[in-house]
Amino acid sequence: MLQNNIELDLKEQIVNKTFVKMMDELGYDVELTYKKKVAD
Repeated sequence: MLQNNIELDLKEQIVNKTFVKMMDELGYDVELTYKKKVAD
């Protein structure tokens, strides 16, 4: 199970790096915003 989680994390990092690089080349800055969840 741990192996699968690590593999998924690595795949997500690759996708995120590709996305950020693509957006950068298009002239966009990528900003991360953290917002606390509100209970329903």
